[in-house]
Amino acid sequence: MIFDQRFAPEFDIELTGPYILLAQNAMHHTPKVEMRKQVAEDIRTIFNANDAHQAHEELACFVDRYQETAPKLAAWAEANIAESLAIFSIPSEHRKRMRTANMFERVNERGVKPLRCTTYSK
Repeated sequence: MIFDQRFAPEFDIELTGPYILLAQNAMHHTPKVEMRKQVAEDIRTIFNANDAHQAHEELACFVDRYQETAPKLAAWAEANIAESLAIFSIPSEHRKRMRTANMFERVNERGVKPLRCTTYSK
């Protein structure tokens, strides 16, 4: 599955890879339509952090920011986004490649040949 901006037309910011799915799930917990763009930008800020420590700090700010106005969103983020921060255990040069769909496209461009299965009868 290649992630595309068409799956989230209400966002004016570019989201790629797993961000778009996470942002779409967050929208179900966002009480007002006007808040959606800001929530998506805040989620992107969390995942654009330099390291896990900074990402956890951004997540804590996110939860504090929406605790009063969107308590369901804050509770959802604390459970689900925190789980997704495991991506920071991967080296940054690999992380950049993993968060885009380009790796799937590269495989398709190379023309991976299907395996041949041969049966042998005795």
